[in-house]
Amino acid sequence: MGHHAESDAALEELTTKHTEDLAFQIAEVHGARGETDKAFEWLERGYETRFIVMPSLRVTPTFKALHDDPRFDALMQKMNL
Repeated sequence: MGHHAESDAALEELTTKHTEDLAFQIAEVHGARGETDKAFEWLERGYETRFIVMPSLRVTPTFKALHDDPRFDALMQKMNL
């Protein structure tokens, strides 16, 4: 929406304060911003920490743009989904 500096600051704060407990949500933000590599990086963190909402990955609208990426199917297979 054109508020890049504010968006960057909010994401930095979210990442700094919630690295351990909000990996899925941080991945959502990166996905919404079109930062595919960062989104997958955070999804991997969510997988590694067994974040409880990871199974909803396939139906979360924010991640729809990631579905065509081969890493998405690899992650789904790794989670047995």
